[in-house]
Amino acid sequence: MTAFESSVFISMNIISLVGNSMICLALLRAPRLRTTTNLYVVSLACSDLLCAVFQMPLTLVTLNTRRWIFPQEVCEFQAFVDYVVVYMSPATMGLAALNRYFRIVKTEYYNVIFSSRRSQLLLGSVWTLLLSYIIIARGTGWQQFTFIPGFATCTVIHLSGERGLVHYSIILLFFFVLPFSIAVFSYYHVYKKIRQHNLEIVPSLHRRMTEAGISIHEIKITKSLSVVIAGFAMCWLPMWT
Repeated sequence: MTAFESSVFISMNIISLVGNSMICLALLRAPRLRTTTNLYVVSLACSDLLCAVFQMPLTLVTLNTRRWIFPQEVCEFQAFVDYVVVYMSPATMGLAALNRYFRIVKTEYYNVIFSSRRSQLLLGSVWTLLLSYIIIARGTGWQQFTFIPGFATCTVIHLSGERGLVHYSIILLFFFVLPFSIAVFSYYHVYKKIRQHNLEIVPSLHRRMTEAGISIHEIKITKSLSVVIAGFAMCWLPMWT
């Protein structure tokens, strides 16, 4: 691994560590940010922090030494973290999409289904389900965790093709296919709702702006500038906080 590649990897690790820590710290220090939607943002940040703290540094050392120099217990733990990070993130994003669907499209049911307590229980149940599956599969010998030189990391291996087929059927269904389907369904209907809302609201807004001498061209420039400013702020804000 070259010095340049190591620098890039370390930079990615630091950015992930600092960025996700700031997300958690912001929600911890600002009660008004503790919404049910941000609960899923925190869940994603926590899974990314697990990767930044326990997985990426070990992989960096392995890439530089070109071999695994840590005890087997560390390998087991890294594989466990890898498992959690890879599968929990899509599930969380699926829940976040469902949250947005009820907030925008089915507003009348939002407070009932996504109350603070129920949101915590729902997210906690998904975490518990995944962790239980990993622990049971490893504890019963259904799977093993071992170092894979080609990936420079420890991960799961299956002792037979049948076991691998069962594993991926379960994992892909509940932690990829289902969350992805929910996300597509949710955001499609959210888009339709927002588009309908714009078709109803924008004409009257446009008339008021025309009367005030504001052109459509100026509106487009304003939108473009807002995007540029938002992107600039996201890049520079961490350096000044």
